[in-house]
Amino acid sequence: MAISTSMQPRQFWTNSIYAVVCLVFALWGYYDYTVKYPNMQKAFDEHKALSDEKTAIEATKKDQGSLDPAQVTRYEELEAKLKEYKEAPVAPGKYDMAIQLWLYIVGCGVMGTPYFLWNLFAIRRRSYRLEDDGTLVLPEGTCRIDELKGLDMSRWMSKSIATITMPDGRDVDLDDYKFKNMDRIVGAIANHFEPGQWTDEVKPVKPGEEPAGAGEDVREDAAASDGQ
Repeated sequence: MAISTSMQPRQFWTNSIYAVVCLVFALWGYYDYTVKYPNMQKAFDEHKALSDEKTAIEATKKDQGSLDPAQVTRYEELEAKLKEYKEAPVAPGKYDMAIQLWLYIVGCGVMGTPYFLWNLFAIRRRSYRLEDDGTLVLPEGTCRIDELKGLDMSRWMSKSIATITMPDGRDVDLDDYKFKNMDRIVGAIANHFEPGQWTDEVKPVKPGEEPAGAGEDVREDAAASDGQ
C-alpha cells in the first residue's frame, strides 16, 4: 500500500499558536506605542507644567509677600487642576517606546506572525509519497528507491531527519518532525540501504531485537510450511 505524508498535527498547532501569540503581542505593542505611552507622557508633561507654574507663583508670593488678584485666581485654578490627578503621573521608561516598537511591533508583528504563517503554508504544500513499486514522489522529483545514491541516518535519532541523495546528486532531507508517516518512508529506504539494521519503528537494532520485516518473513515461512 502506498505511503503518503501529511503535516504533523503538532506542526499545525505549534505554528498556529505561535502566530496568534505573536499577533496578540504585536497588537498590544502597537496600542502601547501609539496610545498608552504617548498619553502617559502627555499627562506627565501637563502635570509637571502645572506643578512648576504653581511653584513659581508660590515663590513670587514668598518674595513679594502678596499676590495680585490675577495671580490669586491663577493659583486657585492650578490647585483645582492638580487635585484632578489622583496621583502624580509617571513618564514612560527610557526604553519603553523602543521595546514596544522593535520587540513587539517589528519582532512579533512584522517578522514573527508572517514567519509562523509561512511555515504552515510551506509545510502544507509539500508532500512525499512512496508507491507500492518503490517509486518515491518528492517535491524535488521522482525516482525509485534503488536509484538513490545514498542515505544518511546520522541525524535520525537526534532530530528525526534522514538525508537521501537523489540520482542527480542533490541531497534531500526527509523530516519526520514536520511530516506524518515520514518515518514509514524512511524505514523502507533504510531497509533497502541498511537491511537488518533498523527495527519497524526505525530505531537501530539492538541485541535480541528483530529488524524491520523480520516478523513478516517468519509469517511467510510459516505459511509456506503449512502449505507443504
